[in-house]
Amino acid sequence: MSRTILYVYAIGNGMSLDDLSYLEESIDGTELFGVISAAGLDAVCTAVDAVEFSQEQIDRRSSDLEWLGTIGYRHETVVAQLSTRFAVIPLRAFTLFSAPDALRSYLSTDAERLQEIISRIGGRDEWTVRVEFDAEIWQSSLSRRVPSLQHLEEEIAGSPEGRAYLLNKKLEEERRRAARQAENDLVMELEQALTDALRVPSITESKQKKGGSFPEVNLLIPRERSGELRSLFEKLRERYAPEGVVLVLTGPWPPYTFASGDTHAG
Repeated sequence: MSRTILYVYAIGNGMSLDDLSYLEESIDGTELFGVISAAGLDAVCTAVDAVEFSQEQIDRRSSDLEWLGTIGYRHETVVAQLSTRFAVIPLRAFTLFSAPDALRSYLSTDAERLQEIISRIGGRDEWTVRVEFDAEIWQSSLSRRVPSLQHLEEEIAGSPEGRAYLLNKKLEEERRRAARQAENDLVMELEQALTDALRVPSITESKQKKGGSFPEVNLLIPRERSGELRSLFEKLRERYAPEGVVLVLTGPWPPYTFASGDTHAG
C-alpha cells in the first residue's frame, strides 16, 4: 500500500466531516476529504499519494501547465466553497503535511495566531483593484502631475530650434523617470482614497513586487459592503480615466493576501 501525506486546503473553526458533503472534487480527482482537529481548529484536507505529491514530482511537473491548471482549479474551487460557509484561512496550493500528527502539532503550536487571522478575515472577501494604463494618454497627462515636465514643455515652446531639440531629448528622459514615480504615487493615492472611504484593511502590490505586471490594491471587504465598494470603484474609475488610468475591479476572492503579510488597517 502506498504511503500518503496530507494536502490541506484551509483552516477554520467548527467544521466536521459531515459539513463537507457538498464538496465535489478533491485535489486528486476523487471526492475524499478529511478534517484534522486540534486546539479548537479544524483543517480540511485530502490524503494524497506521497510520491505523486512529493517535492521532486512537483518540481518535475512545474512546466506542465495542464497539470498545474487542474491542481489550481480544484484547490481554488474547494477553498471558495468552504469560504462561503465558514470563516476559514485559505491556504496556498501545495500546502502539505507528512502525517496527521504533524498537522495537529502545527495547529496546536500556532493556535493563537491562526485564531486571530480567522477572527480578522471571517465574513470578509478579498477584492482587487488593478491599475492599468493607456500608455499614450498617460504619457501626455504626466505634465499635469509633474510640474517639472510642464516647465520643460513651456521652455521648449519658447526656445529656438537648436535649444528646443536638446530640451526635447531631456524631456524624454525626464518623462521616463517621472512616469515611474508618478505611477507609484498614483497607486498610493488610489489606496488612500479607497481606505479613507471604506475604512478597511488593504495591501498594495507594486509592479516591481508583482514581477512587472500591473500594480494592485487588495482590500478586505465585509460581504455586506460589496455594493459600497462597487459604487466607490465606479466613481474612481471615472475620475482617473481622463489621465489614461484604467481601473479593473475583480472579486470576491477568498482572502489569501490577508491570511498572512502586513495590512494597512483602515
